[in-house]
Amino acid sequence: MPYLPLYKLYHSDKSAYEEQYNYRFNNDDTIHIDILIKGSEAFIYPSSDIYKAIIEIERIDKQVNKLTSELPDIAVKQYTVKSLIGEIVKTNDIEGVRSTRKEIGTIIDSIPYNKKSKRFVGLVNKYKALTSGEGILLKTCLDIRKIYDDIFIEEIDENDKPDGELFRAKSVIVEGDNGAVIHNGLEPESAINLAMTKSLMFLNDDRYDMLIRISAFHFLFGYIHPFYDGNGRTSRFISCYMLSKCLNPLIGYRLSHTIKENINKYYKGFEICEKFNSKGDLSPFVETFLNIILEAEKQLLETLTEKQQLYKDYYQCISSFPDKDLYDLLLQASLFSDKGIGYQDMIEHLHISLSTLKTKLGEIKPELLKKVKNKYVYYSLNLSEFDKE
Repeated sequence: MPYLPLYKLYHSDKSAYEEQYNYRFNNDDTIHIDILIKGSEAFIYPSSDIYKAIIEIERIDKQVNKLTSELPDIAVKQYTVKSLIGEIVKTNDIEGVRSTRKEIGTIIDSIPYNKKSKRFVGLVNKYKALTSGEGILLKTCLDIRKIYDDIFIEEIDENDKPDGELFRAKSVIVEGDNGAVIHNGLEPESAINLAMTKSLMFLNDDRYDMLIRISAFHFLFGYIHPFYDGNGRTSRFISCYMLSKCLNPLIGYRLSHTIKENINKYYKGFEICEKFNSKGDLSPFVETFLNIILEAEKQLLETLTEKQQLYKDYYQCISSFPDKDLYDLLLQASLFSDKGIGYQDMIEHLHISLSTLKTKLGEIKPELLKKVKNKYVYYSLNLSEFDKE
């Protein structure tokens, strides 16, 4: 049967409420976190639904890994960039920050030439770490502040920048759409430091399943609310980064998209666990967050499976062409990229000069070739022409 949040029992059956709380809190398998949530010690009761979600996530992730290993390297690279752009647009969108795929794509194209002061450069650079192999420290409060500074500090309004030693020094509230207060961040800064230190200790405690730790830390970060602005995007980045370390890295570029699709469940998970009569039980949020990760994995697998089949089908159409390798690159760009493939990538993969490449591109029937020209030039195949045959 579904896991019943404690606050529901509180209103329906006080005796069963106390009995169930004691059972969950004192269970031998219960995970305890030395942080108070509305006066009660935080804990996670590892229900069967939580472990079912973890098993399913890991099962699907193996299929995703198999698919990405079978696809051409450049297709995976292009799809990674496409997904990175989508993730950044969605994480901004959740916070009401407007950005476009074109804007983020332009930033990616011009790195490392961008100045740090340009909007979203820090965010893009940090998200690239999910697949670049760059290690990011997540051990201390200073590490959290460094991530925040790298991503946001030059974009945050002067009045919303951290005014404490590392975090905010004053109180902060979160209001709902109707103006009602739905959350008060921890205060003073010493309480923020202590809770964040304990949360990071839990995140790094390998006695517990990584997916449970990531999910609980995501809640705790939101509950602590260490900054005036940028908390949601910072916590989502941290979750994406940690997920990229234990699952296929592409999943880190699907999280915000899936959260956006399940935004009401996402916020409801926070709301439930912050109720005083939930008595520190974080299990409902952990289960909700794991199911969001699971949904992201399912969508990723479905998309990659569809694209792989399309790639196989269209490849049959070009397999007999004289410049098959060039057509192959253009085909991959059509299916896996936002805009196409540039000269440099084609030169590197075909091992030919720029002049030879331009000659070969000029020999392709105009109706088969798509060309996008902004700051850079990109090419792909017009697949609709193949569909006519």
